[in-house]
Amino acid sequence: MAEIMDHPTVGYKSVIGGTSPKSSLGSGRAGIINKRHRKVLRNNVEGITKGSIRRLARRGGVKRIGTKCYDTTRDVLTEFVRNMVRDAVCYVEYRGAKTVTAQDILMALKRRGATMYGALDLC
Repeated sequence: MAEIMDHPTVGYKSVIGGTSPKSSLGSGRAGIINKRHRKVLRNNVEGITKGSIRRLARRGGVKRIGTKCYDTTRDVLTEFVRNMVRDAVCYVEYRGAKTVTAQDILMALKRRGATMYGALDLC
């Protein structure tokens, strides 16, 4: 019986971040796992690779791309996504919901003058 209770998933929500019903501090073992294997936050915009920017530019008809264009493109993309999320969150708050839906994103795009057609399947 003691072996079963020592298992990290029995009686708790999950191995990582699980809490005991008796304590709001969480189980001791799960806390150690969280601190030891904490995910390092990095600049996610660097995940937009040089190759992906080149493919987008090719689709737009660009033949050659300067070196500084990649960082500029990442900055523009970051600002665009930030504004889109801000607009979509406004729609979500107005509805009194907590979940951003595809309809919220479509309405935010329409508000910015970039209406997307053919995306009604998402809604």
